[in-house]
Amino acid sequence: MQRIHEILKTGTILVVLWLMTASAWAQDDHFVIFLCIGHSNMSGKGELVAEHIQPDSRMVYLPAINSRGGGQKKQAWQVARPPLCHDGAGMSAIDFFGNTVCSNLPKTMKVGLIAVTVDDCDIDVFDKVTGAAYASRLQGTAREQVAEYDGKPYHRLVTLAKKAQKEGVIRGIILQPNEKDTFDDQWIKKVGKIYQDLLKDLKLDSHKVPLVVSEVGQAREGCPYAAANTTINQLSAYIPNTHIVSTENCHLLTDKIHFNSEGYHTLGIRYAIVTLNAMGFGFEGSQKYQQAEHVHHVQGIDIQCYTEKSVAHVTSTLPIERVDYVDENRDVLMTLDTKGKMETEIDISKFPRKQQYVFVFYSYNGSSVDLVIER
Repeated sequence: MQRIHEILKTGTILVVLWLMTASAWAQDDHFVIFLCIGHSNMSGKGELVAEHIQPDSRMVYLPAINSRGGGQKKQAWQVARPPLCHDGAGMSAIDFFGNTVCSNLPKTMKVGLIAVTVDDCDIDVFDKVTGAAYASRLQGTAREQVAEYDGKPYHRLVTLAKKAQKEGVIRGIILQPNEKDTFDDQWIKKVGKIYQDLLKDLKLDSHKVPLVVSEVGQAREGCPYAAANTTINQLSAYIPNTHIVSTENCHLLTDKIHFNSEGYHTLGIRYAIVTLNAMGFGFEGSQKYQQAEHVHHVQGIDIQCYTEKSVAHVTSTLPIERVDYVDENRDVLMTLDTKGKMETEIDISKFPRKQQYVFVFYSYNGSSVDLVIER
């Protein structure tokens, strides 16, 4: 064991990095799913520009409602084509978000989108407990849209998400706030509660499923509700694994509330950049977004470790999905569940005495690294 101590202490461990091999992903992990909730800017008001409507067979959508035209059937996966939410909606950030995620993931993977949106109302409509009572007081378009979810938007989202989990893995929750909401400390608590309720009801790990929230329009674009961004940018300080998407230079329609197609285009790409970075995927360039900026590369997992009394203490640069103890043929002898943590301990004394121990650390983004300990 002294040799183990020396190897780990000096950092001369033997590390082999495997990036995005097919064996690194379980079958379900090839199908990544995102839940999208929000209001009119999530539904989309952008013009349906032909050049932007280029369906990708790897991007699919699980509709929350039936479309009046019959082209969209509730709870049946289909290739995603705008509009994705309600009849009469337009291009939205969801469309460009999904396309960007698809184009920046390995070709073996596909993307699933689920969206539940209600125009012109507060975040309260998505509360698990009080949402139905709040929704019953709505009028006009908002009331009609809530009715399409049988009066319970939150429960429709959870029902669809559970169905989707039978085929894939939920990897992010996307939120687009309503500009006219009351942005105060209570609003932050409401957002946090909705996020925590979804994590609990869908048995999701907050380390692996980020909450990604967009700002509303900017003052320089003429948005009269731009002050809300001050509160929105406080979310990450109160809600773990929450990430904010900037709307700087995202252009608005003449109503100065909703984004135009160009604005949704930029915003959707930023949603994707922030979300994939939170998942452990990196992008060349910055979040400001220039045309060729969203170039994919995988952020590989790296580890550091030391030992004390035969216990290896390992710290990772990414959350660890699992650790496999393997033999010389790389057959798995034992799997350790690390619960998405970035620190773990391995008691070497509990393993059979041998000349070499090999542990494979897997990150949730598909990268892996071997920790080889020689006696």
